[in-house]
Amino acid sequence: MVVVTLVHLNAHRSLSPNQLAQAALKVSLDRSESAQTYLKQVKRSKDLNPRERSALGDCLEEVNDSLDRVRNSIRELKNVDHVKGQEFVMHMSNVQTWVSSALTDENTCMDGFSGGEMKGRVQKMVRAHIIDVAHVTSNALALINHFAEKHR
Repeated sequence: MVVVTLVHLNAHRSLSPNQLAQAALKVSLDRSESAQTYLKQVKRSKDLNPRERSALGDCLEEVNDSLDRVRNSIRELKNVDHVKGQEFVMHMSNVQTWVSSALTDENTCMDGFSGGEMKGRVQKMVRAHIIDVAHVTSNALALINHFAEKHR
């Protein structure tokens, strides 16, 4: 969905592979920040049982880590147009590692909601938000990998 939107956007603007990757990361950042806000709101609810509250706290930590990694990746990508060779490879390796780790953080978030007693409304709503974030982050990683391959 995001890749299609970015490709459609690119048809009108001729964005570079780096610009496409940065745009995808910004979408990931935006969705992650929205998920973070949502998780904070849900965690304040008085209707949560202790297990849900704990799982939300853990999930928030994972989303915070993911946000840091995506922010680092955006900063790193801004600098790669000015480097070549091994320096380019090093910067791109950092970005690929951080975005892959952000995906792992997002998936780990859901681990706390596994188990029979967690099959409720909170789990379904958190899952929907985190899956959305993971999809756009995965799309960003695909565009980053495409950009890295074009320059090897």
